[in-house]
This record gives sequence, structure tokens and C-alpha cells, in this order.
Amino acid sequence: MQPSRAPLFTLVALTAAAAAVLGGGVLSARRVDEERRQVGREELEAFSAELAGELRRLEALYDRHLEMLAERVPRGSEIAMRESGEHLIGLRQISWVPWEGRGTHAEYPLRPGSGGARTPVPVARGNAGAERGSRPVLELDLGFPGGWEGDFFYQWSGDKRAFVVFAVDRAEVAAAVRGHLGRWYGVPFEPAAAAGALAAIEGPGGAVLAAGVGTRQPDLVLPVATRFGRWRVAAWDEVEAVVRYDVPTVAAASVGALLVGLLGFAMFAHQRRWARLAERRVSFVNRVSHELRTPLTNILLNADLASEALDTDAAASGRRLGLVREEAGRLARLIGNVLSFARSERGELELAAEPVRLEGLAEAALAPFRPALRRRGMRMSVEVESGAAALADPDACSQVLTNLISNAEKYAAAGGELRVAGGLAAGGDSVWLSVEDRGPGIPAGAEERIFGAFERLSERVDEGSSGTGLGLAIARDLARRMGGELRCARRDGGGARFVLELPAAPANVVALGDRLAS
Repeated sequence: MQPSRAPLFTLVALTAAAAAVLGGGVLSARRVDEERRQVGREELEAFSAELAGELRRLEALYDRHLEMLAERVPRGSEIAMRESGEHLIGLRQISWVPWEGRGTHAEYPLRPGSGGARTPVPVARGNAGAERGSRPVLELDLGFPGGWEGDFFYQWSGDKRAFVVFAVDRAEVAAAVRGHLGRWYGVPFEPAAAAGALAAIEGPGGAVLAAGVGTRQPDLVLPVATRFGRWRVAAWDEVEAVVRYDVPTVAAASVGALLVGLLGFAMFAHQRRWARLAERRVSFVNRVSHELRTPLTNILLNADLASEALDTDAAASGRRLGLVREEAGRLARLIGNVLSFARSERGELELAAEPVRLEGLAEAALAPFRPALRRRGMRMSVEVESGAAALADPDACSQVLTNLISNAEKYAAAGGELRVAGGLAAGGDSVWLSVEDRGPGIPAGAEERIFGAFERLSERVDEGSSGTGLGLAIARDLARRMGGELRCARRDGGGARFVLELPAAPANVVALGDRLAS
């Protein structure tokens, strides 16, 4: 019979389900946290202060150049104006704006603005409230054209009679400042770099420095405002991705996976047990068919031979009829075992306890086997303590003992010995019966396995000894139902020894039973 693969499929499926439960739980419990660590904050703050000082120094230097230019540029000398301003970074135009509208307005363009944009022309609208010697207050109509991105700075002229207005290209100044800072920041930034700071210097037009920064927003911004635009030192903390697992979730997933796995193994074991049982039952049907056919064949054969010899040889006919009785008894025992097993499986097996004398039980159980055992040359003995009685079901006791003797008949060697013994156990609470033979015995480790249903030491129906694999299983089941036990004991010198233990019948119950029987 092909073994069923269903148990293996069940095990694989539930093992995969357990793995899925555990994997899903671990994924659900997984959490990635960002741990931030400030790096070089003090050094960056010190660097930012130095940067602010450097930018203010550049701003003051640029203002001084404008002031000096306003002081020394004579009015009306365009050549002098151009020669004085053409080397100043970002200066696009110098305008001469008369004080209080007195004098001629003059424009001195130096070079085009960024992208070729035309420089706007400032026009004075009034200087009310301004005093000579103070910083002028000037309202200008700049008339900004499209594309101009610049600043206007104005100073008193050297003779205090007019304003000198400077149009400065913001982009060119910012580019010059960036270039200067790109050369300057190296030494001041060294302490922050040594501390592992992640920082950037950013200003108009782009960044000067970007040390290990990413695309995320900075964690610290230190702004520096100047006339030429806003600068800032941006800093980033070190971020480390830390994987953590929620312990309760992992524990719950582990328990769930374990339960699913245990369920899988339990179902696998259960299905495999039932598959084996089904296989054994099929084998049992085959063996029962074989067992039924053998005694029936013998019965028919011996009945025919007895009938033929009935008129010519009465003795031979009697022997044949004796064999018919033996085979009929064998057939009856086989059918009785099958029926007992079926009733036990359905829960319909009922037993009634009454006094059973061991001596009479042993003699009655052995009697049907004596002719066959004599033919095999086996010695038989019954050594049961007189008066010992069990409180049990008589038919069940007879079936147990008959199965044990039948087992010895099958496996004991010809010319050997079969011994039935019994008596009252120590303490007087129980009695015992044993069946011993000089056969091959029970292999070590198989003492319990042989009591399983359909269990045989060999599964072949042609192994040389008959049987269904139910005799010992039914015998132990009946013994336990009567409150006793059946076990296989080790026997010195070889062979097998089975011991049946049953509750002892109280003396008054035995006496009452004897009176009722008489």
C-alpha cells in the first residue's frame, strides 16, 4: 500500500504558516529610529562669529573705498571719475546729484550690469531736512529698468555741495565675497572640521562650503546679515539609523508561530498515526482473510476425511473430528477477538465482575490446546495456588488467558515447554497468572510495542506463524478494564513470559459464589 503523503503536506504547509507568522511579526515589530548626535556645535558657533567679523570687515572696507572715492572725485571730471571707480568691484555707475537741486546732474557709467542690464539713473526729488555735515537723507526716483539687480550707495561729495550716488551690482560683489571666503575659511574652520562637524557656508548666489551635508533641512542655522546680502552657517547633526524591535510584538509572533508549528507537528503526528492505522487495518483485513481461510480449509478437509473414514476406520474418523473441533475453536477465538476489538472501538464492551477461581480458569483455557501441543511434543504444566480467586469478568479472563496460550502455541518451539502458573500476590489485594514458554522470546525494546493494535514483530502474512496482531492488544485492554494489568516480563533462559494481574476476590464473596454455584 502506498503511504499517504497528506501528513507531510500538512507539516510543510503549517511549518510555512508558522514561518510566515514569525516573519510577519518581526517585520511588524521592526522600527527604524533616527538617533541624532550634535557634532562640533561649539566650534561651529565660534566659526560663525569669525565669519560675521570677516564679512563686516569686508563691508567696512568697501564703505571706506566709496567714501574715499566720493571725497576725491572732482565734480565734472568724467575721466577722473572713471579712473577712480573702474577698479572697485561691482561699481557700475557714479551719479552726481546736486544738493537742493542746485547744479547740473551728471551720470558716469563705468560698465554694464549683470547680464547686460542698463543701470538706472537716480533723480533727486528733494533734500528737505538734511544738514551739511550729517549723513544725507535722499529720496531718489531710481526708475529701475527690467533686469537690474543692484544696490545704490550715496555719500556727500568732497565739497558737500552734492551727493555722489554709486550703483553697485549685487551679484558681482557677492561672487567676489564668495571667492574671498573660499580662500579664507580653511584655517578658521579647522577646529570644527576636526570635531567632525557637518556644515555649510551659504550666501547670495550659492554655497562656499559644504562639508558632509545631505538634502534634509539643517538642524542649526547661524545667520549673518550684511549690506551685500544674508549669509548663514548651516549645521547638521549626525544621524544614525537604529533598528529596534518591539519586544511584545516579537514575543506574540513567536508564541503564535510556535503554536502554529506545534499544531502542524500535532496534526502531522495525528495524520501519520491514522494513516499507519489505516494501513494496518488494511493489512489486518488481509491477515483476517488469511486466518479465516486456513481453519475453514482445515475444517472442510478434516470433515471430508472423517466422513470417508467413518465406516472403515472409526479411530481415524474420531481423530479427524478432533482436528475439526480444534480448528473450529481456533476460528471461534479469532472471531471472538475481532468482535471484542470492534465492541471496544465502539465503546460497547461491558464487563461484569464476579469471583473467578484461577485454577479452574487455567485448566479450562488450556484444555482446547492440549491435543495440538501434544502433537508438537510440548510439555504442559499448570501450577496455580489452590483457592486463589480474582474479582473479574469470567469470559474476559478466559479470553485473556486463551490469547496468551494461543500466542505461546504460535511462537514456542516444538518440543519445548508451556507453563501456566498463578496465585495470590503479596499483600493479598491482587492475584496473578503467568504464561511462560521456551520460544524465541520478545526482543529487547519491544515489550510495550507488542501490545499495540495490529502490531506484530513481522508484518508478512507468510512469516511462518499466524495471527492478526490483535490478541495481545485485546488481552491488555480487557485486563485494564477489569482493574488489572498485563505485562511482558523478562525470562531467564529465553522464551516469553506474560503476567496477568487482577484484583483479588474477598473471601466472603468467594464463599457466597460457591454457595450460589452449588
